[in-house]
Amino acid sequence: MSLAEKYKFGDKWPWLGEVEIRDIVVPEIRVTAVMPEDLEEQFRGSIAAQGVLNPVKCIWDGERIILVDGYHRMMEALRNKMVTVPAVIVPGNLRDVMFQNLTTGKLQGRGKVTDMIRVVKYLVEEEGLSLEDIAAKTGYKLRYLSDLLAIAKAHPDLLMALDEEKIPLGAAVEIARIPDTDAQLKVLWNAIQYRMTVKDVKDLVEKTLEALQKKREGAGEERPRTPRELVLLECHLCEGKVPAKDMRTVFLCPHCMNILWDMKLEAMKEVREQPPARAGAPEKPEAQELEIEFVDEPREEAGEAGEQA
Repeated sequence: MSLAEKYKFGDKWPWLGEVEIRDIVVPEIRVTAVMPEDLEEQFRGSIAAQGVLNPVKCIWDGERIILVDGYHRMMEALRNKMVTVPAVIVPGNLRDVMFQNLTTGKLQGRGKVTDMIRVVKYLVEEEGLSLEDIAAKTGYKLRYLSDLLAIAKAHPDLLMALDEEKIPLGAAVEIARIPDTDAQLKVLWNAIQYRMTVKDVKDLVEKTLEALQKKREGAGEERPRTPRELVLLECHLCEGKVPAKDMRTVFLCPHCMNILWDMKLEAMKEVREQPPARAGAPEKPEAQELEIEFVDEPREEAGEAGEQA
């Protein structure tokens, strides 16, 4: 027996009635809404107590009953060992399924951006539709649909960050412009780590693209290797010149930093008060070694000086 005979589909649409869950086909490409945990718990409780009250929406393409909206309701019904769900069915085709799912799947919950990208990409590449056609059918802005397609081929980590709302869509569009995968991920990490605005991300992407362009232009040029220049930095404690590679980073709290700074000032004062060097000797050593003793309890005078600083 065909599905049309089983459910007695006729010329009057929409059709409303109970449909066996096993007869409903779920498209592989679709937008599935994501519910917050607290709402999902209440949703499951309501299905267990009252069953599915809001009918799922489907399309009949002449051979199949294809799900448009109601995936969570249908899955929860299966979890509660229900055989049928109420459904509203209208005639159409897979293209209509995509159009309606693209709208309902996003507007009724937090639909994943990656799902929306797959649906838009299918309509463009498989159905041969333009973004203008999709915008007219769904109500989405043309710019939004264009942005979705722009990041369709981006790195999976970028799409995941977008789904998890770690970066806005505008930032993802800018990062997707970077052709190099490593550079793309590096910018993505900075955008997430420092919570950069879309404008800041755009500026960083422009600098990254310029650097990649210079790297490509210089790749074919054979330039003579020059010895690396020794960069000297001034030590903030002894004021001596030290190679940059030998510098160390020390993390201190404001209190300890004030104590260390006061001790440095006292030590440098002693150096300046020393008698002039003898003739023939250098007037000032290149670097002054300071012996600094760290104690467990800072002196009261040092603490007061730190507070004033």
